[in-house]
Amino acid sequence: MLDTLKNIPKSQIYGAEAELSVRATRELKFSGSVTYLKSKIQSSGGQPFVGPTAYGNSCIGGACDFSGDEFPFTPRWSYSVSADYRKKLANDGTIFVGATLRGQSSSVSTLHGRDIAFRTIAGADRQVAGLAQPFVIPSYAVVDAQLGYAFRDDKVKIMVWGKNVFDKYYVTNANHFLDATVRFAGMPATYGVTLSFKN
Repeated sequence: MLDTLKNIPKSQIYGAEAELSVRATRELKFSGSVTYLKSKIQSSGGQPFVGPTAYGNSCIGGACDFSGDEFPFTPRWSYSVSADYRKKLANDGTIFVGATLRGQSSSVSTLHGRDIAFRTIAGADRQVAGLAQPFVIPSYAVVDAQLGYAFRDDKVKIMVWGKNVFDKYYVTNANHFLDATVRFAGMPATYGVTLSFKN
């Protein structure tokens, strides 16, 4: 099978975004954001947009009609909520701690992704049990955190941080190569130390 490049003839996308920041006390701050997106492929002049999917001609009767499909990698909802605490100490240093919850609703990695299923081949164990829709990226939420100390005037900072601290398994992409369908996982729990200097 050879790849082809084909432009979507007509489409629409609309949405809304909101942000909120609240300083509960002098030291404690909360912030959050949420984004809503609605995407849709439309027919052009009454003609549907058809073609093969990433999994080949996987629709009944051959090529798929993509009219009405959502865009790949466009979750309906994405969001982030943060809490940050900074405390000035008597020696003019500052201790700070923070955490962020970020996530998104489900999306797809290819056109028609919610309707593509693995082909069933008798006697062949070709798929992960329970994975019926390989091109759907499930919703997920992960937590990042940090703890640090800033010396006088914030010129020197040292920080211990963690990404995905609860080691949530989540998928970021899925694709089909030759005779294999693969899914890419997000980074596992990752920790580090950062030392920064400012003139």
